[in-house]
Amino acid sequence: MPEVCPANHILYRFINPVNSAYNIFLPVKQYLSIVSMDSFYTEIGGRMKAVRSALRMTQAQVAEKAGIDTSFYGQIERGVNIPSLKTFASIARALKADPGDLFPGRQHGKERLYEAAMDRLLDGLDSKKKALVLGLLKDITTHYKK
Repeated sequence: MPEVCPANHILYRFINPVNSAYNIFLPVKQYLSIVSMDSFYTEIGGRMKAVRSALRMTQAQVAEKAGIDTSFYGQIERGVNIPSLKTFASIARALKADPGDLFPGRQHGKERLYEAAMDRLLDGLDSKKKALVLGLLKDITTHYKK
């Protein structure tokens, strides 16, 4: 028999990996908050993935540096699992990113993430090699601006 929603409520199907799934009725405002939070975590994971890809790191490398399991990190990137604040800070450190730049809505956050990724790639090179890389980057960007 189908469930009937009370007025101003939405049926929300909550998936729990341990106890399968169950339905709950939520006021519309609370439901919208949950939906917004889901996309919020997905956006954070997407930003983590963008930085990791720019650094040419694997999920396993980031997870190892952050001190967490690779599968857990993958779930965080996909937005299906939520890290603790401590874990979030560890991941940001592993990515050499400002934790605030991983949050959605931060102006110029993506630019700073790319700058951090470039800093990470240049880390450990002497001045002469950095100048060479800068010259190559200049040539590449000139080509793409045409």
